[in-house]
Amino acid sequence: MAPSPLCDTLFHLKMSILARQLGCDTRPSKGLFGRALRPSGSRLARCRRIPAFVLSYRRDQQQKDRPSLQTEVEALEPQQGEDAPSGDLTRASAEDLRRCVLQLQSDNAELQAEIQHLAGSLRAALETGTAAAAALGWHRAEHEQEQDDCPEEQPQQSLAHSHRQEPAAVLHSHTLGHNGSISSASWHPSVDGGGSMLASLDALPGAAAVPPYHQPTSVSHATLSCSMQHPGSICCSKLSSALDPGGAACTISLHTTARCTADDTTVHRHLSPEELRALSAQALVGAAHAFSQASIAEYRAKAGPPQEVAAAHANLVRVLEQGVVICAERMPPSQFDHRSYLLTLQDPSSARRVRAIYKPRVYGDAGGWHRTPMEWVAYRLNLLLGLDLVPPTAYRSAPLTLSLSDEEEELVFQEGAVMLWVEDCKQLNEFPPDRWGVDPAVLLSDTRILDCLLHNSDRHHGHFLLGPHWARGSTDKDGRWQGRTTPVLIDHAAAFRKEAVVSMEHENAFSTGPVRCVSASTYLRLRFLDSHTVAQELGAHLSRSEQRQLLHRRDYILHYLDGLCASQGYAATVRE
Repeated sequence: MAPSPLCDTLFHLKMSILARQLGCDTRPSKGLFGRALRPSGSRLARCRRIPAFVLSYRRDQQQKDRPSLQTEVEALEPQQGEDAPSGDLTRASAEDLRRCVLQLQSDNAELQAEIQHLAGSLRAALETGTAAAAALGWHRAEHEQEQDDCPEEQPQQSLAHSHRQEPAAVLHSHTLGHNGSISSASWHPSVDGGGSMLASLDALPGAAAVPPYHQPTSVSHATLSCSMQHPGSICCSKLSSALDPGGAACTISLHTTARCTADDTTVHRHLSPEELRALSAQALVGAAHAFSQASIAEYRAKAGPPQEVAAAHANLVRVLEQGVVICAERMPPSQFDHRSYLLTLQDPSSARRVRAIYKPRVYGDAGGWHRTPMEWVAYRLNLLLGLDLVPPTAYRSAPLTLSLSDEEEELVFQEGAVMLWVEDCKQLNEFPPDRWGVDPAVLLSDTRILDCLLHNSDRHHGHFLLGPHWARGSTDKDGRWQGRTTPVLIDHAAAFRKEAVVSMEHENAFSTGPVRCVSASTYLRLRFLDSHTVAQELGAHLSRSEQRQLLHRRDYILHYLDGLCASQGYAATVRE
């Protein structure tokens, strides 16, 4: 029976890994496989009295219940011409021997990781059809393998390709090696000449729980970072991500290794294998977290509004923050006597003028009903969710002086919110739903999600408007802005009031019932609303306690929406 190409390939791969790790050369000898490892260079003196080690792969034809390939360490006798070792190894030699054994065990774990990736590659190739199977040569009979050498070369090329492109470990199937290296679970392939390779792959431990592997065309992102997690050690993390050719699956691989850098005395006294494993796991978590943050930021940048819309927002916010007050007039007070003013602001760098509402902050925030910084928080949070329903808002923390025609003295306010005045607005309930310009159910769902996150119970008909959008539209022939008609959400100063009760199951202002659907975009952006983003985007006006409360409410909303998907089905719940 001809030797299996996979067996021969794995043997040569293991020999090359072992030679690199120990700095040895392979020289012909009368060993079991026609070669043995001998130390070279500066390692000769240190390894002279240590038996050389090789990994042998033996077939056991009698015991079918044992793995067909097994790894065992064999101590070869010293070759002729070498100094024979003394009766007992010295203590130093014993320590060297122990380190060599640990290194071999680590190398074996790395080899098993490579085999696991090879198994996925072969599964994908075998499932593509008979042509791919014939190219790999796994279905040929033994007498055809003896007559044709080409099928023996193909598995070696496939293995080399997998070794070159695939990282050493995948996040969802990590185990720990003795040197702190994170590697994949082991697998022993069958070498029976007449057996089915696909059947051998199906026999993998836990194969039913592992999703099908898709060979990526290219790695789209790869990083290598090293850090000193603890004195006397260094942790290096290699991370890569790639999409399959169809774009339906993404593979993220992360391989983290912790190694000792101190002298032998320090290593033995402070860094045990368990401690190296813990350091490696800690570095892995840090690398995964950094990659997660970078990926979410990249997603937000790509899924954000078009460049012209983002530029329009930035220009309006800049005018609201820095614009010079040309004139000011008092607005009619609310039923709770909350004061606000209509301002005309001019851009200091151009002649552009906009109108805005100014809400000065009052002492005590009127018991939480007139907390003006929440207007800014609502605007920023609305953008994070991709809604763009709240008009551009800025917060002026510097004193603002207003001169009113009906006031003899100037009014000076220490701080307050400045919100864009949307021209030609009317209450939304004055128009039939088919003129809202959006799906009414999605609008009410998005509004409820925003109010739940803000803990805003003050949402009635007067806070739903319909008017021209400030950034989405076009300019007419006279140079005037013609915004696209859109719903507008206003007045969020009562947000984060402790006494408020806001639920996804509450009735809305239009009496259409609790939320039963969600926008696909809002659903996904809500999933990515993490603590880092909340602190970075909203931390200027939210305390840490309020940030935690917002994240708890996010979890509640996601749990509610996930429950709808489970009970109603995804298609009936999520709308594009």
